[in-house]
Amino acid sequence: MSAHHRAIRCALPDRGSVSMTPAGGERAAPEHAASDKPTLIEVCTISNSTETILNIADCLAHLPPHRRTDLNMTEAVSSLRTAEGEDRQFDLALIAFDAEDGVAFTNAQNVITLCAKLTRQLVLLADQSNVSQLNMPANAQILSPDACKAPQDFLARIRPQAEVNTPPTPRENRPSGPRRKGLWNLLRRRSSSLTTTPTSILSDKLANNAATFVLQGLAGGVGTTTLSVTLATELARARPSDVICLLDFDLQFGSAASYLNLAESFRIDDAYRNIRALDAESFRDCLLSLRKNLLVFSAPQNIHPYDALTSESVQHLLSLAKQFASVIVIDAPHALTDWTGDLYSSADVVVGILEQQVRCIHNANKLRGLLNSEGMGMANFDFVLNRAPIHPPPNWQETLASLETGLGSRISHIFPDGGPEVSEACDLGIPLLSFQSGNPLRKAVQALITNVAAPSKGTLGHVS
Repeated sequence: MSAHHRAIRCALPDRGSVSMTPAGGERAAPEHAASDKPTLIEVCTISNSTETILNIADCLAHLPPHRRTDLNMTEAVSSLRTAEGEDRQFDLALIAFDAEDGVAFTNAQNVITLCAKLTRQLVLLADQSNVSQLNMPANAQILSPDACKAPQDFLARIRPQAEVNTPPTPRENRPSGPRRKGLWNLLRRRSSSLTTTPTSILSDKLANNAATFVLQGLAGGVGTTTLSVTLATELARARPSDVICLLDFDLQFGSAASYLNLAESFRIDDAYRNIRALDAESFRDCLLSLRKNLLVFSAPQNIHPYDALTSESVQHLLSLAKQFASVIVIDAPHALTDWTGDLYSSADVVVGILEQQVRCIHNANKLRGLLNSEGMGMANFDFVLNRAPIHPPPNWQETLASLETGLGSRISHIFPDGGPEVSEACDLGIPLLSFQSGNPLRKAVQALITNVAAPSKGTLGHVS
């Protein structure tokens, strides 16, 4: 099985399609799918990074049942030549790539040229700046990497081009004309009945005017506070008409305020001594402001026991925060407390943050067992992978598939490793969007915010 094949399947719900490896092996679709929808379109996908895999996954989610060949850019030329020798043809080819050097461009050009001979319709997902020096065949279309976020537009644009383009050279075993036309009929029917649906709970809730997000690290040091701060600052930037409140509930070693260069307030220590006495006015005095629409309830200056909070006081703090902000982002402590379950229940989504580590999987399973024993479950959980390699190693897709298998759940969003710039920004107390706007982690969170339309200002949504 192709490594890329596994990665893309991990990014998608099972749609009852059939996937084919480059060597010709097949993963059979469920029997009911084969009988109900016997016509499968042939799709080839080619990508070269985690981000481009996810872009392709967004597109595949909107296609009708299909048979897929998934390749990475480095193996594509060899595999496509093998396919050409076997007289294999595709109805649709999706190519997505990030070009950072001349080698990448040369390889992409070779792949595009060869792929154009084997497919009826070729779609390249890339920025115009990345493809300006490429020679594009007649049967190709260039779409922006986020084109698949709007499925109606995507399906409308990958239309038949027989009337304007020369089709691939006929072969004896190529499907007949009516079958080719059937592809576009399927796409049109799919387009007419399709509505844009979020791909995760996190995306869904990010599209709401008001929501509460709890970020829970599944091990120490996985970047929970960094993601909490970055998510809050990006939300505040993208939604200037909404007030965002960041709550740091790590009563012992919380650092959200320091990551934003905000001085911890002595009022927080006073507040924790008698949470129930807090009213709206005194709570407002505890809040720190980074910008007009970003408020921060920091961790206390001194170390407090976790039982300084109770289930009732957590609910009280949340009700106060909602009087001043429509969107609440909570940096939860790594340790589980007596009030953790109530915090989860109050959240619209709990974001479980893990790295590519066995300990994260073990901890996630222990947490699932605990919540199940309490009758809570993890229905409002979304899992995200942090510090993923920007340029995945050859075995990365197998690793991702193994992580999801061990986790017992799909990884909804993947955030790349931002490198030393992230630590530098945190040490200086400067948000990533101000310190280095082009940082990969910042761009990934920004994409999460901007890919789903929010009811307030306009844009916000999946990574994810």
